[in-house]
Amino acid sequence: MHTAVALSRLEREEHLRFAMKSRQHIGEAVGVLVERHRILPDEAFQRLVKTSQHRNVKVHEIAEAVVTTGQDPEEIQLL
Repeated sequence: MHTAVALSRLEREEHLRFAMKSRQHIGEAVGVLVERHRILPDEAFQRLVKTSQHRNVKVHEIAEAVVTTGQDPEEIQLL
């Protein structure tokens, strides 16, 4: 019983860490797009979402690529 509770807590903490890191990448990518294109944060986020939907790739993966490569979402070549 104690093992199951501990495992559940560990999984929840891991999920929260991943969510926080994903949120950070998305925020950084939005910032890159806002600065580069002089657009509002909502528009920058929508560009990430649109590319995510078009390519069937998670938003946080697109955002991480924007932050890592400095490219616009539409230009990123994902493997």
